[in-house]
Amino acid sequence: MKKSVIIAVVLIACIVLLLVVNKKEKKKDNDLECDVFQNNKYSIIFHSNGGPEIETVEICDDCSRSEDNSLPVIARKDYDFEGWYYDSSFLMKANVKTIDELNISIERDNDGCDYKYKDINLYALWTKK
Repeated sequence: MKKSVIIAVVLIACIVLLLVVNKKEKKKDNDLECDVFQNNKYSIIFHSNGGPEIETVEICDDCSRSEDNSLPVIARKDYDFEGWYYDSSFLMKANVKTIDELNISIERDNDGCDYKYKDINLYALWTKK
């Protein structure tokens, strides 16, 4: 009888352990139990600063997008396009030719636990001809 009770307790413990292990993967982060990074969606927002308007590009596994992933080269009357910058102060130039080469940042969600990709803002720099 004692062996049957011990075996039953061990089996129940094993089942509970398997259920816990098969739940969504978790990690410890600053004493919070957080979901493992899963959000892979972000946007590329173009600020043309007087040039032609450029549509925001959504990037994710399920998003469809053009085969051509080149950064847009735009024109503006009486100005030369000097390129795209990561900041509106024009200190950090995006020295890349394609969207896939852009620097991607990760930030914490509002709850301070989950991580997500940060949207990318690109700013056009112009010089007067």
